[in-house]
Amino acid sequence: MKPRPSLFTVLAAAAVLLAVSGGSYAAALITGADVKDSSLTGKDIKDKSLSKKDFKGSVAGLKGDTGATGAPGAQGAPGAQGPAGPFPDVLPSGKTLTGVYSVTGVATAPQQYFDSPISFGFRFAAAPTVVTVGIDDTAGEAAAAGCPGTANDPKAAPGKVCLYEMGSENVERDSSFVESDGDLARVVGYKPPFGAFGTATPSGTIAEVYSAAAGNLFNNGTWAATSP
Repeated sequence: MKPRPSLFTVLAAAAVLLAVSGGSYAAALITGADVKDSSLTGKDIKDKSLSKKDFKGSVAGLKGDTGATGAPGAQGAPGAQGPAGPFPDVLPSGKTLTGVYSVTGVATAPQQYFDSPISFGFRFAAAPTVVTVGIDDTAGEAAAAGCPGTANDPKAAPGKVCLYEMGSENVERDSSFVESDGDLARVVGYKPPFGAFGTATPSGTIAEVYSAAAGNLFNNGTWAATSP
């Protein structure tokens, strides 16, 4: 009859087997079922021991490498149009407006008058005065009268409307018209309806000429008006 191994012999054999197999034996014995849910922490995992493939398809929200920039999207629809900007009730002081004037007509006799309106487009705080700069007036004479510009670059001092004469035919110099140099003028401004020569309204003036004889006539030039 074979002798039965003693308890000491069995335990010794088990110890030798565990020492030889090492961790592989333990790993074969421990599975996920043996680990309590939510019991492992970051301290239980060796740093840098896991890679992206260990989490592929198992953890939502993990970000991979940044991909290439996509093509620009289509332009969005235009936004709603904004409200209109403010329109000044009164042109600010020192602001200058410029333009051209032309008075034409066909006279049947001398001393017939012809008019043409000059509208500023903006309202001044007060009515300016009108100065005529004749074709032969010097720059110094015009500047001294409040018109420091030229027919090609019209300017006016604050509170002045400067008429810069450029061309004229069959228009006489009238004793009531005065240029910036004091000579008699061929064109002058007046405020409606029957204002004195050299006057204007806060919104404009009327250029007037008188015929020298029967026939076609014209007088034209540029103007500048500066808000007082």
